[in-house]
Amino acid sequence: MKSEYQLRKEMMGAWANWAFCSGYNRKHPGHYTKELLASNVLVYRRARAALAAGQFVQETNERGNEVYRDEAAIKRLGVSANFFFDFYDYSRQLAHWTQLPTWQDASYFGVIYDRESRCIFTYAEGDKTLVVCADDESFKAELDSAIAFYKRGE
Repeated sequence: MKSEYQLRKEMMGAWANWAFCSGYNRKHPGHYTKELLASNVLVYRRARAALAAGQFVQETNERGNEVYRDEAAIKRLGVSANFFFDFYDYSRQLAHWTQLPTWQDASYFGVIYDRESRCIFTYAEGDKTLVVCADDESFKAELDSAIAFYKRGE
């Protein structure tokens, strides 16, 4: 069974393929077959139905912690995702969280964490990832992994 993120990616990929092929066929009739167009529509509809029915598993990482991506991460955090005003300003919205210093910190990139809720949130150029840890041990392992990863780039 696929994760919510995988289903969304599959759904949007099928929609993009369909849209591209349809648009290309307007200028070059018959280039892409009706079967190809129909198969993209079917993949899109199946993925959308699976999402609506909740037919997905919770994504976990190699340490067994729950991973939420993009809209699911924002929803889980309960922060605003207003595209025009505070698209990247999560550190301001989550001011009580601690910033993990990295060599690439910027307004569009950051790693912040909260020991109380045992969560680590990473945002980079519009991509958002929230890792929720079950206990203090797994939170420490996750934080140590993040520190080791971002030290490599220095």
